[in-house]
Amino acid sequence: MKALEAKKPDNNNDNNNGNNGNNNSQTPAIGSVIADASGIFNYKVTGNDTVEVKNMTAKGKAKSSVKIAKTIKANGKTYKVTAIAANALKGNKKVTSVSIGSNVEKIGKKAFANCTKLKTVTVNGNKLKTIGKSAFSGDKNLKAVNLKKVKTLKTVGKSAFKGVSKKITVRVPKNKKAAYVRIFKKGGIAAGKIK
Repeated sequence: MKALEAKKPDNNNDNNNGNNGNNNSQTPAIGSVIADASGIFNYKVTGNDTVEVKNMTAKGKAKSSVKIAKTIKANGKTYKVTAIAANALKGNKKVTSVSIGSNVEKIGKKAFANCTKLKTVTVNGNKLKTIGKSAFSGDKNLKAVNLKKVKTLKTVGKSAFKGVSKKITVRVPKNKKAAYVRIFKKGGIAAGKIK
């Protein structure tokens, strides 16, 4: 009987360990890199339910129109996409338009730098707080940035829009225009280009 009793807890422990192993494989650790079902981007896990766009996959680099979703599903879990990492799409020669999801709070430095065919950027939510240094620098064809829903922008990094098209227009909420003119000046956008 003693041998039988000893085996029962061992079996239970094996089952528990198996379950824990399954749970761990479904919940990537913070800092892990994951992909969503579309296979366009790689994401870095930044919190229990948050990720940032790390970079594009080979499949993503072939796309001209890119949408960064507000959430992704990976490993049976939903994550909010809250940031675009530094250098995430830097130097992409195919992308012409980018749509940014409503949970994104930060665009990292040089995230879209030297995307020479990029013409339009639309931010689809009001949570964006930071556009990093040189985020769109060298995007010589960038003519339209739509931030009409963004009411929380606090920082535009130095040279964020250096070398963009001279015909650029940045659309902002009417009640934020005066504040945004000051913020965008540091980033290289003249007051007359803020609409």
